[in-house]
Amino acid sequence: APSVGNGYAVWLNEMGDVRSVRVTIRGNRIAGVPNDAIQTGSTDDLLIEGNDVSGVDAVSCGDHSDVLQIVEGRRIVVRANRFRDSVHGFMVNGHGSTFRGDLRFENNLIHGISGSFGMNLYNVDGLALVNNTVWDTALGVRLRDTSENPTVMRVSVRNNLLNKYSSECDST
Repeated sequence: APSVGNGYAVWLNEMGDVRSVRVTIRGNRIAGVPNDAIQTGSTDDLLIEGNDVSGVDAVSCGDHSDVLQIVEGRRIVVRANRFRDSVHGFMVNGHGSTFRGDLRFENNLIHGISGSFGMNLYNVDGLALVNNTVWDTALGVRLRDTSENPTVMRVSVRNNLLNKYSSECDST
């Protein structure tokens, strides 16, 4: 079940070896939370759809607070969400391991991200970014290997609109 009251609006995480399965987060309006608005841990068959997330401006979750952070899972679809007016966009990060999950981000609207990337994607294997609109963000989309685990692979970026952002390069 989602955990609330710890600074996250929705926080799905495993309990020992028990994984969350067949979870839908749909049609919510989430605004002004101090940590990640939605964070998922070991979650399989996850659908995040039709949510409006805004005002995630605090920096109390490590060095960032994301509108959405996915740490680990399989068969995840993030569709038709609006992520806006926040410091950080959404992040996929396997926390030191490769995120192998058959992820699909489609038809999302990401705008007004003032401090970082609209989409910040680390160590992913099996990702489709399709028909998303990313505009007015500090940085657009980053696919990044880390030196600990350089494994960005099987990634498809198709039919996205990226507009009005600066960019930066790193060694990867």
